[in-house]
Parts: sequence; C-alpha cells; structure tokens
Amino acid sequence: MAEKNKIEDIIEKFDAEKSLKKEKSTIIKEFLIVDINSKELGIQIEYLREIFDLQNRDDIVPIPFTPSHVLGIINVRGEIIPVISVLKILDMEEKTIEYNKIGIIDEKFKLAFPFTEIIDMKTVDISDIRQIQNATKLNKDQFLNQEFEYEGRLINIIDFLKIYSSGYIN
Repeated sequence: MAEKNKIEDIIEKFDAEKSLKKEKSTIIKEFLIVDINSKELGIQIEYLREIFDLQNRDDIVPIPFTPSHVLGIINVRGEIIPVISVLKILDMEEKTIEYNKIGIIDEKFKLAFPFTEIIDMKTVDISDIRQIQNATKLNKDQFLNQEFEYEGRLINIIDFLKIYSSGYIN
C-alpha cells in the first residue's frame, strides 16, 4: 500500500513538474529514474513500454552459451523477451542480484532489463541535459554519454538506442 502511494505521489509530482516545464521550455524529455543495484540511471520514457513487478527471480530463465550480459528470457503474456543486465553492459559490478522490477524497452524489438526500484519520473528541458566528458570511448561510456541534475545528484542517461546498434543485442 505504501509503495502504491509512493508511485501516485511520484506521478502527481511528475505531472505538476511537466506542466511547469512546458510553460518555459521549448523541448523537453521525460525520464524514469531507476535504481539498478545502487546505481541511479535515467531512462527515456519514450522507449519504455512497460514496467511490472518481478515476482520471482526464477521467472528469468537462463539460456546456456550466451554472453554474460544476457541474463536469459522472460515470458510476458505469452511473448518471449530477452533479459539483459544493464550493469554488465556498462562493465559495472553487480553487488547483489536483488531485482524487484522489470522494464520493457521497445525500439527495434522488445528487450527487458531488471532493476531494483523506481526513484522518480523527471521532465528535463534539453538545455539542462549535459554531455559527459570523455564519453566517446568504445566502452561503457558510449552508453552513458549524457546526464542531468536531480536533487543535487547527477543522473546518467542510459542510451538504449546505442545498445541496440552496438552489437550487444543481436
């Protein structure tokens, strides 16, 4: 019940912030801020199709002989969707595997990624999005090349389009 209230508060705050930003901004982007194993990341809402609770870690079925960033597959209403580890793609260590939610990205094809919790939804004027310095190397930085400020912290934006085109997901 408390989580439902938290989500309703986040949505209400998001709607109020969105209307304020639209009044003084020309171009805005909307982000969902999620926690993935103590790493806060921003995900563009336009690519996010669905979020649901991960009832059981066993719902993700491992597939043998796949790269380490492919956690397996999940059945979502009869549709089989690959599940990736965002942290492994970013070459970051996963401290624990305490995922509570799954997000579905739908761009070229559907792709699922587990995460710990939803932090907030944020509307950001594109003038407030900064390029991260030295984010042009062919490593994890190519997927985290922009950031915005949220409550005094910098939130890296994960670029799922670059992940799709990078060859990690074939």
